[in-house]
Amino acid sequence: MPDPQRYEFWIPGPPAAKGSMSGFPMPVTRDIEPARDFYSTEIDYLRDMLKWYKGRKFRCVITHDSKATKPWQHQVRMASLERRPVDMAPHEGPVKVGLQFAVPRPKSHITADGLRLRKGAPALPIKHGTKDIDKLTRCILDALTGVFFVDDSQVVEDWNSKRYASTVDLPTEVTHPGVKITLSLE
Repeated sequence: MPDPQRYEFWIPGPPAAKGSMSGFPMPVTRDIEPARDFYSTEIDYLRDMLKWYKGRKFRCVITHDSKATKPWQHQVRMASLERRPVDMAPHEGPVKVGLQFAVPRPKSHITADGLRLRKGAPALPIKHGTKDIDKLTRCILDALTGVFFVDDSQVVEDWNSKRYASTVDLPTEVTHPGVKITLSLE
C-alpha cells in the first residue's frame, strides 16, 4: 500500500513562471479624463491632467507580467485537486516538495527534418530567455496552496530541476513539456 503522506504526479503543459508583477494606479471615481487631442500644446494637457488627478482617490491594480501564469496555475490547481484524496484537508505541518520541470525545446535546436538535435544545441536550458527555476517553483507552490498545504511557508525542503522536453526520440528524456510534482507531508 502506498504511503498516504507521499504524492507524486505529472502535469502536462508548458510550465509558466510566476514572473514579476506590475502595478499601476486606477482612479476610483468614474470621471472622464481630459481628451489629449483637444489641447494645442502638451503643457496645457499635462496641466489639466494634474488638476483632474488632484483630489481623486486611487486604488492600485496589480497584474502579472506573463499572460501564461494564471492559466498554468489554474491547470496545476485543478490537476492537484483531482489527485488529492477527497476527504483530505490541506496539511498544516511541514512539507517537502520536489519539482522536475520539462520546458519546451526551441525549434532552432532541432534539424529541418525534425529527427535530430542540431550540433551545438545546449543540453540544459541555461540560456538567457529561459524561465528562472525559482519563478517556476513559485508558480507551482502558489497553485498548491490551499490544496495540499495551507500556506507555502510550510515548505521546509525543496529540490527542483529544469530540463528540456525533447521533440525528438532521445532515450532518458521526457518527450512533452510539464512538471512532475513530488510532495511529502510530514
